[in-house]
Amino acid sequence: MFPILHTYFARQICQKENSLIGLGAILPDLGTLMGLERKAAHEMGQYLLPFCREHYPQQLDFALAYASHGTKPACLDYFADENWQKGPKGYCFQKAEHYKERVKEACNLPDMWAIWKGHNFVEMSFELLTLQEDSRSNRFLLRCLEDKNAIEEAITIYHAFCGVDKNAMRQAVLKSREIFCIEIVTPEHLALHYARQLYRRHEITGVQIEKAARIIEDMQKDLCADFVPFLQEAARESKKALAPYLIEKEQF
Repeated sequence: MFPILHTYFARQICQKENSLIGLGAILPDLGTLMGLERKAAHEMGQYLLPFCREHYPQQLDFALAYASHGTKPACLDYFADENWQKGPKGYCFQKAEHYKERVKEACNLPDMWAIWKGHNFVEMSFELLTLQEDSRSNRFLLRCLEDKNAIEEAITIYHAFCGVDKNAMRQAVLKSREIFCIEIVTPEHLALHYARQLYRRHEITGVQIEKAARIIEDMQKDLCADFVPFLQEAARESKKALAPYLIEKEQF
């Protein structure tokens, strides 16, 4: 999923909100900018939780938000990308099947990338649905990205945990406002950010912004009824997966 939903989901899991929760929730998707493998960054929650419980117990929400993003323990991206209700792969991939040909055409993609990039369009539609549910979600994330004290605190914890370069992490957090569509979130702006991402990562050009935006808009309408039930079930299952890592009676 994309960052606005991840911060919204983390707030539901933590049952509170602060800047460390917002930063922890997006950090796994910044892993590659810090020299980590994507898969590893999404699986580190299983180790960050006991690490924080021992060394930074007052900042356990940071680790909880981080873990809520990932795949080990099985949390939001596990259900979105890897496994949902015993179907093929995760929710976003399942829903992308219906749109993959439109995505391939709009984004000038080779056949083999249609379903992978199609799942990103489902994620973008969920950014809009998140704001439909809670219109201040993007403003919350922007405040987190401007909270210098919280950023330095997160850097200290994460560096102590896995040794990631502090300046690389600092730069990754700063770049997140450029990488992600956070300030003005519309189908058109999401499509434009995604076109830039396709060029930056794969040198793909020829994205038809209007067509891409229409796909995101159609998905927002088509998947609207799924939004709350999906998040409720994902939250229930995530809490089950997270519970063994937490201090008794601390959460849930």
